[in-house]
Amino acid sequence: MTTTLPRTAPPAPTLLALAHGTRDEDGIRVVRELTARVRRLRPGTRVELAWLGLVRPTVSEALARLPGPVVAVPLLLARGYHVRTDIPALLTGPDAARVRVAPALGPSPRLAEAAAAQLARAGRPPGPPSSWQPPAPPTPTPGPTPSAPPTCSPPT
Repeated sequence: MTTTLPRTAPPAPTLLALAHGTRDEDGIRVVRELTARVRRLRPGTRVELAWLGLVRPTVSEALARLPGPVVAVPLLLARGYHVRTDIPALLTGPDAARVRVAPALGPSPRLAEAAAAQLARAGRPPGPPSSWQPPAPPTPTPGPTPSAPPTCSPPT
């Protein structure tokens, strides 16, 4: 008699967000907030963050803590040097077989849509460039006339 064991599903991959790295605390905070938002949007998916430089955990430190398959998502706007050279160099060795690298975020139509929305919020409505005039500069606050000499009272 042959016994068939039930098949177990392969483990779900961890999403490993790969951020550039910065010394600016606000930049670090923004990337962490983005990663937290991805966690909320993908419940049930483990989402972790690693940095290409300047901040920890590094990519190798993060991979050392992650079991099973990993999908590395570069949080970069273009397919530049980091995507073509740095990231593949960081993913060599024993971890290479279990890591798949997703494309960089850009160029993506969604990034163009986000840029257009930012322009609209800044006062540039949609439409041809010829229909837009920049906002008027702010009205200066009234103050002393620069050409008038300062007045002093004579000493008493």
